[in-house]
Amino acid sequence: MNVYRENKHDNLQKEVNDNYTLSASDNNFHIWLNKATAFNVTVNNNLPSNFECYFYNIGVGDVVFVSGTGTIKTPDGTILKTDKVCTLVKKSNTNNHIIKGELSL
Repeated sequence: MNVYRENKHDNLQKEVNDNYTLSASDNNFHIWLNKATAFNVTVNNNLPSNFECYFYNIGVGDVVFVSGTGTIKTPDGTILKTDKVCTLVKKSNTNNHIIKGELSL
């Protein structure tokens, strides 16, 4: 039996230019991060199961992923430097959010 995954990525994009808190409406978005100085992206536990979004830092300021009410699991670090990318995934109804990509400590 073949199982096909629906392509749920309809080229949803937004640009963020300052401190930002993720919300359920960011699901499946490509988020362009663009600021000349460092800023934070906060992860809370209100994101739905199977949430995913993608980040691209096109600014010169570092972007730091911080825990709000959500727990961040990241083997690579929490800082996204200029011209780097990462993905945030929440695969179940737990408080764990996995960030993987070109991150620094």
